[in-house]
Amino acid sequence: CLSFIFVDYLYYWNHRLFHTDWLWFVHQVHHTVTVMDVLGTSRNTLWTSFLIIYLWIHSLFIYLLSDPSWYIFGVSLTCALDLWRHSRIAPEPTSLIYKLISEWLTLPQDHAQHHCSDNGGANYGANFKIWDKIHSTYRTNNDLPESLGTKSNLSIIQKLFLPIEF
Repeated sequence: CLSFIFVDYLYYWNHRLFHTDWLWFVHQVHHTVTVMDVLGTSRNTLWTSFLIIYLWIHSLFIYLLSDPSWYIFGVSLTCALDLWRHSRIAPEPTSLIYKLISEWLTLPQDHAQHHCSDNGGANYGANFKIWDKIHSTYRTNNDLPESLGTKSNLSIIQKLFLPIEF
């Protein structure tokens, strides 16, 4: 519960910070994906690994908890959902599974809206939509967007090590 809910809220704010002018250069590489697929989950700069909340908070809790088994289960569930969010395996709006989970769980449709080319700053949450709904950053649309990704003139070396356009 701790890793799945509390850390999810911390991630929401961490992700919003990545979209500020101050940190966008670190996160922009992740948004160069033009097709939602599980490989897009890991399209990041090396700097992202050090600035993302997951690295620090998970290490801390795994160290502090006397038995981190359930915490690690929550981390694993978040990782699995992250792969799913970046996929094109989206439940149909008329399906039972959609009706059961669409109100509270972030679906691939929701995260694709975050990655769409004309994103106006929406859908930052990882596991739960509630954070976006509370902070008025939720954009709803049952359809996958037509255009994904941001343009980048960075070389592969720049994308990995120095994601700044000169």
